[in-house]
Amino acid sequence: MPRRLLVVLALLAPLALAACDASGPDPVGITGTWEGVIKDMNDPSVEYPVTFRLTDTGTRVTGSGEYALPAERVEFTVVDGSFFQSTATLDLRFALPPFTGTVVATLTETDPGRLQGTFSGRGGGNGVLDIELVARRVS
Repeated sequence: MPRRLLVVLALLAPLALAACDASGPDPVGITGTWEGVIKDMNDPSVEYPVTFRLTDTGTRVTGSGEYALPAERVEFTVVDGSFFQSTATLDLRFALPPFTGTVVATLTETDPGRLQGTFSGRGGGNGVLDIELVARRVS
């Protein structure tokens, strides 16, 4: 091999290795602790604090959380969730009947993170969801 070619390859090798380095920033996902509010669709002045602890493993999302009503705190589990092309769809199972609900939200900000969308749940409750990422780790 000509010496000049060897020199060029030696100079390009570190660049090629750097391009293969997997230690760069994580891809955008929704793993973490999210806090915010659910606003009642019938009366937007009524807000319920909500917390989600989500784990995003590719396109599948699992987790848990709770929201506060005036007289009680209601816990839930994400029984089936997905995150694809900035849209999160979370099927929820509540600790109290009626047991099911759904969140459909769009990741509108990635630094640090904000999900906005709709919430449907217990007792025909429907609302607008607005939550922000408060920690990248699930606590």
